[in-house]
Amino acid sequence: VSRNKERLSSYLIRIENTSNKSKLIARCNYETKTIELFKEVRNLKWLGFDIPPTIQRMADEAFKKYPNAMKLNATLRSYTHTRSLIDEELNLSVLVDAELSAIQD
Repeated sequence: VSRNKERLSSYLIRIENTSNKSKLIARCNYETKTIELFKEVRNLKWLGFDIPPTIQRMADEAFKKYPNAMKLNATLRSYTHTRSLIDEELNLSVLVDAELSAIQD
């Protein structure tokens, strides 16, 4: 619970190294366990169970951030896929260098 609480209060984007540490990747800082938390709390409340206030607050905060996190996750996935196509498969980086620089700035 404390690890999820730390993630909820931190930024929605985290920067990680790739496995070979040659590139940095932006990832959504929202775990599936957090999604499960607020859905389970919602179901338990619907069934009439009392939820401890600490867990209820975490579930409420997770619920508030959920739509933005899902949009961000889809955007980052699309950007990463497009960028890999440009860099590796299509070798178009020369044509779009100016646009890529503008995005990074």
